[in-house]
Amino acid sequence: MKNFFWNFIKELFGNPPDKEADSGESKKTPAPIKRKELVKQIFEHYKMRFDEETTDRIMAFPTAFFIYLHPKDYAGQKQGFSLTVKNIVMEFNDFNLMKKEEYPDHIPHSNSWLFQFVKFDDGTIVDGVEPVQICEPQIVSTLYPKDFSKDNIGNEINVVATKRTKMSTSPVEIIDINIKAFLGMDMLDNDQFRVRLDGTYGKDVVVIRGTDNPWPDETGVLASLTCDKGFIGRYGKRGNKYNMTSDFIEISGSESARSGDFVVKIDSPLLQDQHLQIKHENGRFFIAAFGKVRLNEVSVSQSYGDPNWVPLSDNSRMMISGEIPMKFEISEFLKQQLKQKLIT
Repeated sequence: MKNFFWNFIKELFGNPPDKEADSGESKKTPAPIKRKELVKQIFEHYKMRFDEETTDRIMAFPTAFFIYLHPKDYAGQKQGFSLTVKNIVMEFNDFNLMKKEEYPDHIPHSNSWLFQFVKFDDGTIVDGVEPVQICEPQIVSTLYPKDFSKDNIGNEINVVATKRTKMSTSPVEIIDINIKAFLGMDMLDNDQFRVRLDGTYGKDVVVIRGTDNPWPDETGVLASLTCDKGFIGRYGKRGNKYNMTSDFIEISGSESARSGDFVVKIDSPLLQDQHLQIKHENGRFFIAAFGKVRLNEVSVSQSYGDPNWVPLSDNSRMMISGEIPMKFEISEFLKQQLKQKLIT
């Protein structure tokens, strides 16, 4: 009769609650962090540090990152750290390119991004880092890269390699990859990465050549001009680098009606017609400005009528209309030609 009574109660009200089920231990553990969320959190940290370090005159940002992960998060993301880094750097590059418009003279203060993913086990003590919870990584960053080999965290093997770690105990995890997808990235170990950092921030540099250059390589190129705003070539071709292959060029803005093989247009309405001219004579270069131009931080006297030619040296930097930076470099081809003439 007693069993019948308890069975009737169970059918009516269900099983009585388990006391252990009410404890915190019964709550479901969150699923490990997803790559998208990890990238987002690192990027948010980057933007916060960018705002802390950047001033009205200088653009500054962290370049070395230590990402402390809960063991379950680390295990879930371990095989894809290289993809995570690529995603992160793409976010950084897009952000910096946008901000660079406010800082046209900006030159990066470091030549690489560095990333270290750290499995933060229970009982680990690191100054400035609290115990790490699942899905809540802690990120520590510095303005300048650190030498990972001097840190006592991470793996013992610290051999610099590209795409694959020498002496790795698990090479199969990283050997079958498409190299082209990770150009510019060095894998220092399975969780340590270095990515090249330069002023283009991942922006492809397309070369626009003079129409009189029949060679596919640098043969015949006298000098090159590099400009973030980009050049507009014939038939609408656009690129960030122009190879000068004739002894005279004239640089104008995007709204100029001028045309011809010697006319080079920069993709900006700030330049006037024939804003500046560059000529080559016997291995030497000269510039004449018909609009506002600064050459190596010095204002160039503007020409009215006849060109007022000023010497233009190798690796010179120009600022056009106060907003558009451009770099001038003499080609290796011409340097070799001049060297041979001096020898003979």
